[in-house]
Amino acid sequence: MKPLDDDQSLQLFYSRVKHINGYNAEECKAISHGIVSNCGNLSPLAIINIAGMLAGWADFNMNDWEYVSKCCTSTANLTTEEATERFLNLMYNKLPAKLKTCLLYLSMYPEGCVIGKDDLVRQWAAEGIFSQVVEPKGREHEVGFIYFDELLKRGLIQPVDTDYNDQVLSCIVHQVVLEFITKKSMQENFITVVDYRETGTVLDDNKVHRLSARFEGAKSAQIPRSFRVRQVRSFMFSGFIKSLPSLLKYCLVRVLILHVWSDDQGKTVVLDLSPVGNMLHVRYLKVVSNMIVKLPLIIRGLRHLETLEVDAEEVAVPLDVFILKSLLHLRLPSKAYQPDSDIQRIDLTNTFPLRFLPFVRALSMLGRFLLSHGHRIRHLTSLQSLGYFDLSTCSRYTVWQLGKLTNLRDLHLTCSAVRSRHRISNIQCLASVLGKCTSLESLTIRGEASSNQSISFDGLSSLSSPPYNLVSFVLSPRIFKMAKLPKWIGQLSRLSTLKIAVGELSSEDVDILKGLSALTALSLYVRRNPKKGSWILFTVQAGRCRNLVPVRPSSYLCQNRSCRY
Repeated sequence: MKPLDDDQSLQLFYSRVKHINGYNAEECKAISHGIVSNCGNLSPLAIINIAGMLAGWADFNMNDWEYVSKCCTSTANLTTEEATERFLNLMYNKLPAKLKTCLLYLSMYPEGCVIGKDDLVRQWAAEGIFSQVVEPKGREHEVGFIYFDELLKRGLIQPVDTDYNDQVLSCIVHQVVLEFITKKSMQENFITVVDYRETGTVLDDNKVHRLSARFEGAKSAQIPRSFRVRQVRSFMFSGFIKSLPSLLKYCLVRVLILHVWSDDQGKTVVLDLSPVGNMLHVRYLKVVSNMIVKLPLIIRGLRHLETLEVDAEEVAVPLDVFILKSLLHLRLPSKAYQPDSDIQRIDLTNTFPLRFLPFVRALSMLGRFLLSHGHRIRHLTSLQSLGYFDLSTCSRYTVWQLGKLTNLRDLHLTCSAVRSRHRISNIQCLASVLGKCTSLESLTIRGEASSNQSISFDGLSSLSSPPYNLVSFVLSPRIFKMAKLPKWIGQLSRLSTLKIAVGELSSEDVDILKGLSALTALSLYVRRNPKKGSWILFTVQAGRCRNLVPVRPSSYLCQNRSCRY
């Protein structure tokens, strides 16, 4: 980026520091102008970092600001790159120790990589970064989100995806910042990066603590044999299966992320992860592959495992995965099955031990592996997030068990277009149990994107008791429809996101929408036009639907030519 002029720099600077306790723009005009004017040769990123560093201090302190101003003066004869690196160093040295660790950990990811907030926080927690600062145990993720927001505020990471309430869902690290923290990580032997595109990795000490191997396009790249990897805590690999090292050496790893690909087109290739069964300290395991993934035949020894996520064509899952008491997040592809082994030939109908998994918080894409045993969901009383089982194929009794999940916050269901005798009764059953899910905040029901069939959800029109804490209700508008807007939606005082399709919209329905004071995102599909000469009129009044404004088309949509705003 090109350097900014003084007015632009001041405007950018003020936007970052105006909320500091004790800071007054007019009273502090001289020192602020001094800092910015001395940064005349810096890029906008440096301005953001300097202001972010100051904003990270709890209160305004003139002595600290004067020190920063002097540092700015000392960069007058430096190039933009040199000055930016000096200020990144200044900023880094002022960071709290735990925040330094969180920042350096980002160098595990390659340039341009979009990093999901939830994934990153889970990795930080699995690394044990917050183990000494969190009391009581179990709140590591809450602390992680605070640290993530702190890095955002200081301009060290840039937001990518946000939800309708402007909550950041993913981020990216600016190239300049990434180069700085990668260099710093290598100097401190915090993270070792092996990239086949670079000339080589030189280490003063071959003892590796965290390893990021990036072999994407190289079919014969290898991790140097001189590396001592038995102490590795985090290992991230991206490349072809022929370059994947033996995992037997990584016995103390806590975070294992594998992006492994096969270039044998048309052949069935199996990624055998049996050595993972010996990683007794692993807490976070994520595998992305275009192959069949075979998990260890016996996995019960991974008693610290908190996250297990597999994105692959198929995955062979051992039955004892359901006795991992520390498991918090579980995500498997729809083609998940039990390994073909004498040890694992067990009648799932009678012995599926979901009751041993009381701490699971996220359960996703279990496919047929779970659908046949959905009635045991009631044992997961600590479950906070559940998805995705099919309302068209599961039993009515399975849906009924959702009412037992009083801690459930996020419910994600699917409803396939296959002919089913269960669908209507399941939808009616869902209507009767949703009110029991008193903690439910998000309800999403999606169908098959390729389906041209419209599925009626009128069974949800009347609820005996709606989930009053619901914040988001998404009923895929292009697939599902309701005859009219359910009246119970008007009782959802916290509802901020609504996506729904109705057959017709009356003035009474419009009044219901107007009464939703927290609504910020509305996607409304009206399938039939009103009578000739009539219009559906939306007016946004103060105090009623005050947050709903037509700023972004995706956040304020009524697909009907007779709608006016």
